[in-house]
Amino acid sequence: MKYEQFLEVYNTGPKATYELFLSILKVNALLLERTEQLEKRVQELEAQLNINNRNSSKPPSVDEFIKPKIQRKKSGKPSGGQKGPKALQMSAPPDHRIIHTIKDCFGCSHALEAVPADNIEKRQVFDLPALPTGKTERKAGW
Repeated sequence: MKYEQFLEVYNTGPKATYELFLSILKVNALLLERTEQLEKRVQELEAQLNINNRNSSKPPSVDEFIKPKIQRKKSGKPSGGQKGPKALQMSAPPDHRIIHTIKDCFGCSHALEAVPADNIEKRQVFDLPALPTGKTERKAGW
C-alpha cells in the first residue's frame, strides 16, 4: 500500500483505519502460520537427508555416493609408472626365422618378386610350450 492510499483510508475515519489494521493482522497471522509450516517441512527434509545406512535400517545401496577420504599419506615419490622402455625388446638371435613375402600386387596382380621392399616390419612371437593336462576322477558315496 502506498502512502497516498493509506492517507485516503485514514481520512475516511477511525473505523476504516481500524478495519485496515485488523486485515493486516489477519494477513500477518496467516503468514506466521505458513512460515511455521514451511520451517517444519524444512526440518523434516533435512532429517531425511541426514539418514544413511549407518543410522537407519536402510541398505547401503540406497545411500548417495559419498567420496571416501584418502587415508594414506603422500610419500613424496613422483606418481606414474616406472622409468624405462614401455614394451618388450627384441631378443637376439631368434630360434627360428620365417620370412613372409608378397608375390603379387593386390591391386593390379603385377609380380613383385624382383621389387625391393620399401618397409620391413619385424616382430617376435614367444610360443609357450603346451602344459601337460591331467585327469582326475572324483567319486562321492552316500
